[in-house]
Amino acid sequence: MGLIVLLLQPGRPGVAETGYWVIPRARGRGLATRAIRLASAWALGDAGLARVQALVEPENEASARALLAAGFRAEGTLRSFLLSSDGRRPDAMVFSRIRRDL
Repeated sequence: MGLIVLLLQPGRPGVAETGYWVIPRARGRGLATRAIRLASAWALGDAGLARVQALVEPENEASARALLAAGFRAEGTLRSFLLSSDGRRPDAMVFSRIRRDL
């Protein structure tokens, strides 16, 4: 019904970035929140990472809500940071969860 990934950040030991999606017919059931919470808890616990972060376009309110519900904190906005397939340069809101947030 979806996918979640944790990508280690080259040159940034102990840091991973998460990405996820849920198929349209399964949205609105808390699946993204549950997957984000489980994957980040594993990464910060068993895997020994210090930080898991996510970048979200400002208009993606559902994704921001899922991250906040999973225990992530909003950190700020990186202006013109992302590069979309159509050449746009949208901003990126930064969210993170760190080991002491568990």
